[in-house]
Amino acid sequence: MSLLQQAIAQVSHLRRQLDDQEVLINGFLRRNSEQMRQVRDALSGSNTGYDRRMMTALQQADDSLKKSLQQVRRAKDALFRIEQL
Repeated sequence: MSLLQQAIAQVSHLRRQLDDQEVLINGFLRRNSEQMRQVRDALSGSNTGYDRRMMTALQQADDSLKKSLQQVRRAKDALFRIEQL
């Protein structure tokens, strides 16, 4: 296998891994969104402020997941451009 063929194979492998990561992150986002809904329903207006702290933590997780998803998509786009060369 030539060096170019090896590079192309590696790029394809990396894209498949990024596809897998994208699926996982989307699943985490869906579950996190459901957890946020459950927290709102269960703890809304609690006297101890647990609802606000829990929602803040879940929102931070959601934001981090969305940033990760953006990075995965950027990496996939870059690999796609490399494959097109």
